[in-house]
Amino acid sequence: MIITAFKPFPISPRNSAAAVVGMMEKTKCRRLITTHHTLGSLIGEIKTSFLTRDTTEAGQLQVDEVPILRDLYPTLVMDAPNESFVPYPLPILRPSKHDVLFYLHSSGSTGFPKPIPMTNLTAIHWCSSRKR
Repeated sequence: MIITAFKPFPISPRNSAAAVVGMMEKTKCRRLITTHHTLGSLIGEIKTSFLTRDTTEAGQLQVDEVPILRDLYPTLVMDAPNESFVPYPLPILRPSKHDVLFYLHSSGSTGFPKPIPMTNLTAIHWCSSRKR
């Protein structure tokens, strides 16, 4: 089993299911982390679109509910001020400055929105630039 790195891709729920599926296909995204309560109909349309595709990857769509705060940060929710901090582990390999760090998308004002890859170098430039 090949495990690929997680690359966040926040997608506006204002997009149509077809637009979301199109961006997911272009970025080979197969996982949604969302809220069923507020986006149930959009998720349903996305699932239907994936199931009707004639590719072997169609059945690989994974839809997960956004975890609640107490599951993500239990020490913030519980009264445990003496809890020790455990830092996030460092990566085994240092990523290239040209590797995609995350995706954004265009507005779609002239058609379907398009995914925009943001590289590590772009993020470094954003963090190191000064406002003048």
